[in-house]
Amino acid sequence: MTMNPNRPFYKIGPVMYLDKIPEEHMFKFIIKRFNKFKIKIPDTSIKKILTLSENIPYYIQLLSHETWDYAVLSKKKEINNNDIDIIFDQIIKQYEQNYKMFWERLTTRKKQVIRTISIQNGKKLLSKKTLDTNELGLPSSTQRTLESLMAENYIDKIDSKYFIVDILFKEWIKRYTI
Repeated sequence: MTMNPNRPFYKIGPVMYLDKIPEEHMFKFIIKRFNKFKIKIPDTSIKKILTLSENIPYYIQLLSHETWDYAVLSKKKEINNNDIDIIFDQIIKQYEQNYKMFWERLTTRKKQVIRTISIQNGKKLLSKKTLDTNELGLPSSTQRTLESLMAENYIDKIDSKYFIVDILFKEWIKRYTI
């Protein structure tokens, strides 16, 4: 948003890169919130929320809130891992039309590269083995596609690992396109 010259907040201020909030802090926060409403949530279910959310605060909050809402509406006094799976599935289905629209906008080449990111977990995308196995062609062509997907904010890169920015979209891709 602040690094794209076509966006309204381009160079609005200094860019700060924030690390993920340590898992133990998020763990305590979730327990505290559920306990406040006398809803029991075991450590394994909290760990599942953190894992599915990839420890990204936005997704932790989303999944935690939907879990809490589910417990309150269904008058459950205890949450389990199966509940977390149900809720995560519901969230993905809630956004499914958006993800279908995103997917349809992508060229066949971009779809191929995004699928490969999902399969390879974003690693070694330009290796000969990955390029051959996934029929991606030349490294230079794949590199241009990666750069285009980054410019469109579908993917990003940390060190040498690419990742799909929206983890719900990533999960939708894994479930419905691979």
